[in-house]
Amino acid sequence: MERDLVKFGYKVIDFSFVIPAIILSLFNLIVGIEALKVGTDPELAKWMIFAGASALVGNALPGSVNAFSGNLGEAGMQCGLLNAARIVYGGM
Repeated sequence: MERDLVKFGYKVIDFSFVIPAIILSLFNLIVGIEALKVGTDPELAKWMIFAGASALVGNALPGSVNAFSGNLGEAGMQCGLLNAARIVYGGM
């Protein structure tokens, strides 16, 4: 039984709705991998990879698990991006 739980859903499901989120996650992942290859700041690269991977994996899980894992993946992405910003901009 679900009480006081607000869920977001589309009336008509269309794959084009998730394209921006997929692009953002892949971009973070690619930037992190390229930064790791360059090797100037591996910690920053690892946070970017974590951000992209957590969003992709969290949102890719199927069914009812996705209601939880999708939000957890988005929170992981925000955590990764905030830590990357802390490294770039210093002591935030």
